[in-house]
Amino acid sequence: MEKLGRVLLVGVVAGLALSIMGTVTHLVLSPLRVDVADFFKDENFEIVLLGFFFDLAIGFFYVLAFAIFRGASPERFWKKFVLFWLLLLLIGVVPRAADVYRYFKFPDVLVLAWLVSWAAETLVVTALVVLLFPKTKAGAQGETKR
Repeated sequence: MEKLGRVLLVGVVAGLALSIMGTVTHLVLSPLRVDVADFFKDENFEIVLLGFFFDLAIGFFYVLAFAIFRGASPERFWKKFVLFWLLLLLIGVVPRAADVYRYFKFPDVLVLAWLVSWAAETLVVTALVVLLFPKTKAGAQGETKR
């Protein structure tokens, strides 16, 4: 049960990090959105709250992905960190940026800025997840603590 609690805590931390970084990204990139402001809805409390819960859900999915793929990753921190970050880039960031670029008439600079910010967000979340995820005992992989 202690391990489940720690996994949930890591998911909340990852979601909070995504939410904070997303807010900072929104503020920093707002000058690039001036020409395309008509495409976005007005941000009210409900939209901000929905975005927060969406970030928490993504944080939990990142932790779940790490829990699934960590057995295949190497033991060294840096290798585990780089492989998990590349995995998140390949399954999350690059397809999202490609879809935005393909389906919407946003300026190329805005799409590129979003791609860079999403990559930076996943970099920070990857570091948090790899550092905070519960470790298994050496030699006792797959066993649960009773």
